[in-house]
Amino acid sequence: MTTAQDWVRRARSNLATTGVFCDFDGTLSNVVGDPTAAVAATGANDALEALAPVVGRLLVVSGRPVSFLETVVSPAIELSGLYGLESRVDGVYRAHPDVVTWADVVAEVADAAEQRFEPSWVERKGFSMTVHYRSDPAVRDDVAAWAAEAAARTGLVARPARLSVEVHPPIERTKGSVIVEESVGMTHVAYAGDDLGDLPAFAAVADLRDRGLDGLCIAVTAEELPEPVREATDVILPGPEAMVDLLNELSVSEG
Repeated sequence: MTTAQDWVRRARSNLATTGVFCDFDGTLSNVVGDPTAAVAATGANDALEALAPVVGRLLVVSGRPVSFLETVVSPAIELSGLYGLESRVDGVYRAHPDVVTWADVVAEVADAAEQRFEPSWVERKGFSMTVHYRSDPAVRDDVAAWAAEAAARTGLVARPARLSVEVHPPIERTKGSVIVEESVGMTHVAYAGDDLGDLPAFAAVADLRDRGLDGLCIAVTAEELPEPVREATDVILPGPEAMVDLLNELSVSEG
């Protein structure tokens, strides 16, 4: 079984063909009760900025919208938001061509969620929305049932996440799709995440590894790590601060 340090040593000899992909919440940022208050962990943006010029690909891949990510992640870093439905690459914003038609439907569901639950629980993401119940985990089943009904009624898709339920357009797009596309030409690929939405990314890295790439799946957690995530990863780091250390270690030349 490889360790993070083993993979770093191998990747540092081929940084120009190394791809590093990171989730934001829980990976580069500590999880907080109010999602709008999340910020990058100390040193995270500095580590990303140091790594960006020396690796082949560096991307923050998140369920958050680009509009939020660009307020907390360095402008020098490329972004993939809403599980790949939108991106900011080379300073240019792009959205999936099919997503715009769902914006009004998502807004309608977000309005209904604010009437059904505490308005502060509802995170509007433009082309998707999330109901967070971190402040009252006992309502998990109620929120899940409501989201399933709303999705069935509108044609959207409900997905469970950490102490939340996300509602998305029915477009076949995941973090795994992003990893596969952005790993073209890479010899070493690592993905770091902490939640159920990261499972397709971990599966993509595992598939790339089966095809001969040097892949590493990293779970980052300071608290409740879902068991499927634990089973899908190669190494577990104790929190975003440890992830920052790993990014810094990767960017430092052995010479």
